[in-house]
Amino acid sequence: MSKGSIALLLTLVFLTASYVMTGKPVGVSSEMSSQNYEAPADDIAYSLVVTSDGGFALAGSTSTPSDLPIKPTDFWLVKTDPYGVAEWNQTYGGAGFDVVYSLVETSDGGFALAGYTGSFGAGSTDFWLVKTDSYGNMEWNHTYGGAYGEVAQSLIVTSDGGFALAGHTDSFGAGQDDFWLVKTDMYGNLEWSQTYGGAGFGDYAYSLVETSDGGFALAGFTASFGVEFPDFWLVKTDMYGNMEWNQIYGGAKDDCARSLVAASDGGFALAGDTKSFGAGYADFWLVKTDANGSMEWNQTYGRTGYDVVYSLVAASDGGFALAGYTDPYGAEYEDFWLVKTDANGSMEWNQTYGRTGYDVVYSLVAASDGGFALAGDTTSFGAGDADFWLVKTDVYGNMEWSQTYGGAGFDSVYSLVAASDGGFALAGYTTSFGAGDADFWLVKTDVYGNMEWSQTYGRAMPLPEPTPTESTPPEIKVLSPVNQTYDEPSVSLVFTVNEPFNWTGYSLDGEENVTVIGNVTLTDLSNGLHNVAVYANDTLGNMGVSEIINFTVAVPEQEPESFPVVPVAVASAVVAFAASAGSLVYFKKRHH
Repeated sequence: MSKGSIALLLTLVFLTASYVMTGKPVGVSSEMSSQNYEAPADDIAYSLVVTSDGGFALAGSTSTPSDLPIKPTDFWLVKTDPYGVAEWNQTYGGAGFDVVYSLVETSDGGFALAGYTGSFGAGSTDFWLVKTDSYGNMEWNHTYGGAYGEVAQSLIVTSDGGFALAGHTDSFGAGQDDFWLVKTDMYGNLEWSQTYGGAGFGDYAYSLVETSDGGFALAGFTASFGVEFPDFWLVKTDMYGNMEWNQIYGGAKDDCARSLVAASDGGFALAGDTKSFGAGYADFWLVKTDANGSMEWNQTYGRTGYDVVYSLVAASDGGFALAGYTDPYGAEYEDFWLVKTDANGSMEWNQTYGRTGYDVVYSLVAASDGGFALAGDTTSFGAGDADFWLVKTDVYGNMEWSQTYGGAGFDSVYSLVAASDGGFALAGYTTSFGAGDADFWLVKTDVYGNMEWSQTYGRAMPLPEPTPTESTPPEIKVLSPVNQTYDEPSVSLVFTVNEPFNWTGYSLDGEENVTVIGNVTLTDLSNGLHNVAVYANDTLGNMGVSEIINFTVAVPEQEPESFPVVPVAVASAVVAFAASAGSLVYFKKRHH
């Protein structure tokens, strides 16, 4: 299969639906064969930590046997020795969808995992916290939620030995979805929970830190406050979750914060992307606040296309480093992009890395020598349709070396850590190697990126014969777009489904289905007439489809603007959104 016609797997975390479930791509047809066969499992690692014994722990999801078109998933935790050899693995889950997004090692040598469960709890999805011993045996688990949907995005161990989870809730609070902060003791017993939000549609927390005063800070975006569209939102609480203050940062268009760090001066730094400010349709945006959330300064970094940030780190010199991708105006490709600032957000330098394909950074770490390491996916280099790509730079962003890891299929990285020996470890999934359709893949490198070893962890599983089900499909209503002309190349896709569902997706201009978790933004739309239809599978596997919505895009022509970056070649691109540990795989044909 040529790279001109392959699908690139990207990670998105833009959860804006009334029901939030996870799924995998399916075809337009809802028919399912009754033939028995060995169905490969989908095993995807989202979080990676270096353990105290020098080994690694990976957490993510693994598919479970089902006769439904969309296979349910369980939490999956794999512990390895320093050479990646699996010492043990454990699954945790029930008959529904159970997906882990965040993993921490605890002081007793065990682990805590957080995400959401569709198998247990009170609603369609609930926060789920699982605590294990040092061998992965479950010591306890707790669900937190109400009658509707809750998804935990971030987990931290608190200074008192307990845990704090942040995400969003549709069961509690003032609006459709609100920030939700849950605090537990060391055994997962709920001490308190607090919601923060308004009456609007969608307040989503993606990043959480404990502050020096024992309180918490949460960052994400709000559609309840500010102007008409989502804005950066920073919420500061005391040690009991009572809001001390909150601040909104944004303009007249979409502004979404994905990463938060506590600054050395007691303030905060938030990074995401903005459509309200800057030079392009979406630019990197860095906001620095004081200890009370008052904006001290903000800076945009970008050109006239799409520039989307996924990762932010505080640099040792007091400045910041931001990584994501850049999609120059008029050029159909994406490159890794690394921006370094001083303590006031002024750009000191920036570097792009890539060539003629899709090259997207998902994870950034500061290296011990003062440089940086970036990990993501590439279709410009490597052996397959998409490969892991690790880039190491010096303190000025100059590439010292880069390495790809992969086979003939799709290999996508989610997490990068600096190992104790000076090398690096990358975790994600592979369709090139292993036993299943997609397996956990852990790659360990030396200090120069040379692969020391790699291991896959996965399984193939039998699919039971399907059982008879009801045949009434779900009803889907598209609220946006409508039959009108839009003057931007990005249009919000907003829809409702009249019943709980296991999978949703859309087809744009007759292309293959794109899997989504809720409402998304259609990006990189060319001028002219377009059409879109939304699909949904209910919990019994019945597929429904909305009416086809026709709309027009007419973007005024713009002159390309210059910007001091490393020149790269021009190829093709696709835009995707993501957050710290998030979780949606999407397939899309590239356009010629």
